[in-house]
Amino acid sequence: MTRLPTRTGAAWPATADPSSSPMERFFGGILRRLSEGSASEAEGAFCPVDIDEDDTHVYVDAEVPGFTRDEIDVRVQDQVLTIEAERASPEAKGRRHLAERSARRARRTFTLPASVDAANAGATLRDGILHLELPKAEPQKGHKIEVR
Repeated sequence: MTRLPTRTGAAWPATADPSSSPMERFFGGILRRLSEGSASEAEGAFCPVDIDEDDTHVYVDAEVPGFTRDEIDVRVQDQVLTIEAERASPEAKGRRHLAERSARRARRTFTLPASVDAANAGATLRDGILHLELPKAEPQKGHKIEVR
């Protein structure tokens, strides 16, 4: 077996694969997914978010740089907020020499601190920041159930 020299003078077997270490597999996988544009698998890399609330609203500010409003989908069901964004790869203009802007799809899901009235929610996109203003839903009144 061929041995490869190291800085300390010890030798590694030539068959040893440095990418087989757990740290290399972990970080290599994240970096590979990011370079392939799949931030949805590494959710923290896409869409850092602030969620605040006051007496009447829940406010969400999410960073979505590089996406247009037509590429962003926001949904609320019960107390779950989902932000999804998807864009296609830009078309080449003639012969392409470098392509770093690939197609990208990403998704984040959050549990909101309160039930909201999604029908009256507002959303704006300005300077790569998605601003959501979600009015809190009126608490449901209790109903008396007659015991027979």
